[in-house]
Amino acid sequence: MKPSDLRIGNLVLLLDGTYYDTHTWTVSDIGKNGVGLESNIGYVSPDFKNVYPVPITEEILTACGFKKQRLIGDRYYWFNGEFVLTDKVELAEADRYYDYLPADYSIGFDYLHQLQNVYFAITGIELDVNIDGLDRVNDTRTIKQY
Repeated sequence: MKPSDLRIGNLVLLLDGTYYDTHTWTVSDIGKNGVGLESNIGYVSPDFKNVYPVPITEEILTACGFKKQRLIGDRYYWFNGEFVLTDKVELAEADRYYDYLPADYSIGFDYLHQLQNVYFAITGIELDVNIDGLDRVNDTRTIKQY
């Protein structure tokens, strides 16, 4: 991940071996060489190599206001009133989520900041992510090298 992949307001993880690892951080400013991050414990300007994307999980989609709906058989889609996400298994691995657009055009997402950015680009509305009450978003077992 590069600083240019992010927008102000994106949620990220900071994994530097300190107690900062237990928090989800909001990008508050973006510079040429890094980002500033805010959370309920304050502000940090970390070494960017310690900033990681938040993997998309069912828990994250629920926190974004999406509701899981059965599509057909064991296929599902997620809908929040504005946006539809599907799991297009035939296009990629089953743990990747896709938005569905007209003309059979799809965009794949692995990370929350990607979904936040495309959601805003398409709808003009910031994706509201209710991270309160999430069980430790940054379980490092789910972090893949970006």
